[in-house]
Parts: sequence; structure tokens; C-alpha cells
Amino acid sequence: MSLRKQKKQLVTSAVVTTFETYKHRYGARRITVELNETGIPCSLNHIADIMTEKGLKARNGKHYKYFPSFNARNHVSDNLLARNFTASKPNEKWASDITYIKVERGHVYLAVVMDLFSRKIIGWSLDTSMTNQLIIDAFNMAVATRQVQPGCILHSDRGVQYRSGEYQYLLINEGIKPSMSRKGNCWDNAAMESFFGRMKLSLFMQSDLMVSKMLIVVYLNILKLSIIRLGDTLLMATKAQIIMKMNITISALKTVSTFRG
Repeated sequence: MSLRKQKKQLVTSAVVTTFETYKHRYGARRITVELNETGIPCSLNHIADIMTEKGLKARNGKHYKYFPSFNARNHVSDNLLARNFTASKPNEKWASDITYIKVERGHVYLAVVMDLFSRKIIGWSLDTSMTNQLIIDAFNMAVATRQVQPGCILHSDRGVQYRSGEYQYLLINEGIKPSMSRKGNCWDNAAMESFFGRMKLSLFMQSDLMVSKMLIVVYLNILKLSIIRLGDTLLMATKAQIIMKMNITISALKTVSTFRG
């Protein structure tokens, strides 16, 4: 296969992954921005051609209707965050979500808690099943690493795990105010959507379950070390720096996987 074909195959895979990650909501323009920011150079016309070739068309959501079940109304909190993803200090506003990551021989579920002040991941949990314990472990890690004061807002979607009595009790016990997205509105938790999207794009080439798990852990820990403060502005280490660290780790893990047989 020629170098040109290999490059097109790589970009095509990244386009499909990004399109699926953002649940068919991103068109060619937004996908082009995402790929360039993640270190995959491409033009708008090239991405538009690939999307046309693959039959990928972004949905605008105008005809989407949400019909909640009876259980979806239990333990539903108001949207206290109201899409205000900025915070004036640490532990003022947290956000949490769950995502699944496909690999060749299965998938894994990842739950995280993010401090919206620094966009730092302060708690996370990884498992092959999506249970209440998954988000509880992520929450407990966050609480253990932070001296959270009563009044902190913790935002999530209306998933059944977040509405469980066990999880809700933990929040109340810590004096944390639960906040939930409006019904069928993913943009109310856009900070988490963006984080998961970029993370999946960085990992999309991996198929081995064990290697993927290890890479997710590495990715989360790299982000913990990549946040810096410059004056009053919070900055992340450049995506190129993160990608470089990821590539080094991928090479090392592939070597381990080869020796493992």
C-alpha cells in the first residue's frame, strides 16, 4: 500500500471515529477542527469528501424527540450548572460522565469526575461492566484527593447509575449538590462530551483490550500532569506534547504485548 493510501486510511478512520464519538452531531467543519487540533493535519474539503464517500451526515437534532420512562423521573435533579462550565476556584463545580470504548475483543466502560476549574480529572474508574459501583469508585477517588466543602455542584446526565439511591446518598453525605442535564440534552454536559471525544480520538488505533485499558490509565494520568497556570489563564500542555507522550507509551506497550505473545 502506498504512503498516500495509508495516510488516507488513517484520516478516514479518524473521521469515522470522531463522527461516532460525537454521536453523529459533528459535520465536516467541526471534525476538521478536531483532527487538526489532535495532530492529524487535514483540509475541510478532504474531510467533506471522506464523509460523502462514507455516507456520514451530521444530524441537526430538530426531529429528535425524547420520551422518558417512569423510572427516568426518579431522583432527577435540577440543572444547577446551566451550561456555565467556568468556576472561580477548585472544588466549586465538578462534572461526571460514563463512556464506553470499543476494542477488538470487547469493550470497557470509563467513568470520570472532572473539576471544571482546572478541567483536571480528579477521579476515574474503569471496568468491563457499567454498574453503580463504576461511578461510585470514580466519585470516591475524587473525594479522597480533594478537600471538598459543602455546596460543591456535581453535574451529570440522567443515567440510571447517577439516579441510584446509593450514589445520591454519597453526594448528600458530602454536602455536594447534584445537578443533572435536561432530558435528552447532551450539550448540558458538553465539557465531558469534549473530553471523551478527544480521549477516544487519541486511542482509536488500539484494539487489544489489555493495551487499551493501560493506555486509558496512562492518558488520564498524563492529563493530571499537563495542566499549568499562566497568570489568570489555565492552559493545557499542547496536544502535540500529549500525543508525543501517548505515542511513546503506545510503542512501549506494543513491545510488552509482543513479548506477552
